[in-house]
Amino acid sequence: MSGVILFSPVRQDAETLALALCSHAALKGIRERWYYNDNDDPKSTGLLLQLDPKGGCGLLAPIDAPYEHYDVTGATHAWTNKLVSRVAAIRNAAIEAFLKTDADALFIVDSDIIVRPDLVEHLFSLGQPIVSEIFWSKWQPEDTWMPNVWDGHPYSFVSAESIIRLRDPWIEVSGVQVGGLGACTLIRREVFESGVRYEPVTGLQHIWGEDRWFCIRASAAGFPLHADTSYPPFHVYRKEQLDEARSWFECGCPPTYFRDTMLTDEWAESVRLSMAPSRSQGKRELIACVLPGEVFSQAWVGAWTELLCNLFDHYLVCPTFGHSSIVYFTRQAMWDALRGLSRKPDLILWIDDDQILTVDGLKQLARDLEDNPELDAVFGWAWCEQNSFQGIPMLSFGVFNESGKSERMQYEAMQSRDEDLIPVSYSGFPAVLMRGSVLTKIGERAFMPLFDEEQFPPYGMSGEDVAFAIHAREKGLKFAVDRRVKVPHLKLRCAEPVLGSSLEGASVGAKEK
Repeated sequence: MSGVILFSPVRQDAETLALALCSHAALKGIRERWYYNDNDDPKSTGLLLQLDPKGGCGLLAPIDAPYEHYDVTGATHAWTNKLVSRVAAIRNAAIEAFLKTDADALFIVDSDIIVRPDLVEHLFSLGQPIVSEIFWSKWQPEDTWMPNVWDGHPYSFVSAESIIRLRDPWIEVSGVQVGGLGACTLIRREVFESGVRYEPVTGLQHIWGEDRWFCIRASAAGFPLHADTSYPPFHVYRKEQLDEARSWFECGCPPTYFRDTMLTDEWAESVRLSMAPSRSQGKRELIACVLPGEVFSQAWVGAWTELLCNLFDHYLVCPTFGHSSIVYFTRQAMWDALRGLSRKPDLILWIDDDQILTVDGLKQLARDLEDNPELDAVFGWAWCEQNSFQGIPMLSFGVFNESGKSERMQYEAMQSRDEDLIPVSYSGFPAVLMRGSVLTKIGERAFMPLFDEEQFPPYGMSGEDVAFAIHAREKGLKFAVDRRVKVPHLKLRCAEPVLGSSLEGASVGAKEK
């Protein structure tokens, strides 16, 4: 690396600035460090004046622009039009000074960003004309943690997952392309030589902010914007974060710190909920809820009411009830009704009238499909009972063996699995969430019985759910059961082993005794 110059415009309290300067001094691959003294705190000015010019540090000459007050004492930083214009002018002055050197790139970083020693060398190695390192901030104290990059101007994202993906290190060696970025950015010489600056764009006055002006101009000039997540810095957005940032820096700037403490699974869920389409927003997905049965108990209705409220907050909901005295016909008729919908559903949720699915169980099934695109459907599980098994309680799912016969999974085998998601050949339908694409993949007559004396003793015909599984297997569909989603079976509660009788998890022999 032949040369990177660091530039930071500074209007900062002395304690935060001292830590930021310390982190700058530890950076590898920096040829010079430039600062613009825009302070109204004499202590902060004093810190900049103490920088050693012989060590490659210097202050840029004052610009001819009106001074503007910058208030950071409230819940968030108070930016004004004049202040944004002043910061843009300061950065543009640094660009002009940079172009008079032979350096390869300019690393522009805000004075409240505490950086890791390896950051600049890493960003330069990516080979991108413009690349920012991801850091995380709460713009309001009650907000969730959000990144310094975005998908669309002025600050928007295409989905919750577009944000959540940024919490982990990227596998891609060149970073990920984004729509906007700022505050911790390495920019190569060719970008500035093309004329890109921090200047507003005529006709886009509603898009406000010097970083957004720069990003729009860079994109228009043909320079892609990239972000990296390998070495996240610490953003001291509020003074009360300073002690935590200092400890983080003194402990070697662990890159996993933010993932472990801030960007947890609970945080990810809050991001998903905050971006879920509300009832007034035109929802993006249709979920068809298939509810077969005749006797919907009070317990079932209570659980369904809670589920429905949750579904309305996330989807367009199309519930369908149905019943007949023939189980094959019931499921098949409801399947036909799904195939006849004018808008094909994105998801299909099945819940029988004697099964209780909780909101948490539904969320888990939804996450399973989201995290495992190869799966076509995911099932909850229940205890059940059949005459052919002499009343012995058994699990609701299993596999087809080499001869094609069904084998129920045993409770001990389920609990001994390393993963919560268990691939299965077939399952009953206590609670199932499947993709809408299953409708077209399986086609017609999905639940009609199959006749084979050897395969389906003692009656020579399959059950409706096993028939569905066989048709699905022929079409290459993949199913799994989530052992975390246990669905109480109300009509057969007597069949379920309970802890009081020490049966749950016991061997078949113990249950028979």
